[in-house]
Amino acid sequence: REMDAIETMGSGQAEGNRLRICIPHSTAAFYAITQYLVPLIEKKRINAVIRECHPRKTLDLIAGGQAELGVIRFREEYRQYFSELAAAANLKFLYLRSYEDVVLLDKKHPLAVKQMLCREDFADYPLIVHSDRYFLPEQKTEKGSSKIYTVDRHAQLTLLRSLPGSYIWSAPISDEMQQEWGVVQRRCEKNTNRYSEALIYNPSYIMSELESNLLEMLKTEYAKMLWE
Repeated sequence: REMDAIETMGSGQAEGNRLRICIPHSTAAFYAITQYLVPLIEKKRINAVIRECHPRKTLDLIAGGQAELGVIRFREEYRQYFSELAAAANLKFLYLRSYEDVVLLDKKHPLAVKQMLCREDFADYPLIVHSDRYFLPEQKTEKGSSKIYTVDRHAQLTLLRSLPGSYIWSAPISDEMQQEWGVVQRRCEKNTNRYSEALIYNPSYIMSELESNLLEMLKTEYAKMLWE
């Protein structure tokens, strides 16, 4: 079990080769952590737990000393709500970035030829729903479309490539990722899917060098990962 794995990583005190971080189901967040870890693992042994979870769970794990760093994603209008939740738990809430969702399509999708889409374009196409995200009223009532719910990143990409006409709402991804996955991203008119992300950590916790370097990287580099 995930909790067992986290607990076996040791106490709430800093350990030089340990890293425990919580992130949303986010390609950008996972990419950033990977870019940080890969060169380090080539040089020394590192015990890392990367846990994808909801914002409230991230706050609980960090407040309880079961993780040291977290990135949370939330609807932009809930920024104050999560800031206050973090403050109530004596945690630091550091805003990172905001972005509008884009639509990911297989590069052979009939809509891939359009640079700007509108919701009416999707009327007869199946929607892959990232099922841990907040559902907007217009997402719940998109008429005429089948819906498939999954949080698994591999399952989403497999469906995009194999299910004709399918699409998914996503945070923007890089050109490199689009080429690697065989997808394109398109913006949508009158898009109300706007999200924010913030960094969460315990300011009273004395971090190891491994943890503090990751913290600084997230503060300075992660916010730049807006591939719109």
